[in-house]
Amino acid sequence: MPGRTRRIPGYRLHRATGQAVVTLARKDHYLGRHGTPASYEKYTRLTNEFFANGSITVVRRQELTVAELASAFLAHAG
Repeated sequence: MPGRTRRIPGYRLHRATGQAVVTLARKDHYLGRHGTPASYEKYTRLTNEFFANGSITVVRRQELTVAELASAFLAHAG
């Protein structure tokens, strides 16, 4: 469709948790406590990334081996 525009998704309050939330590609992304500068920054970053790439890049905090995962689970369960 030529000339199709995309709406900017809204920054909203999730009343049950008190967190800010934005829905991108039918998935809710929680941004932290509603109304804080950090939540607005995360909202801006996620929406900019979404419109630039058409998706959101997932950043992994740490890569684990299977052995490390098993060890962590056994420590948790035992």
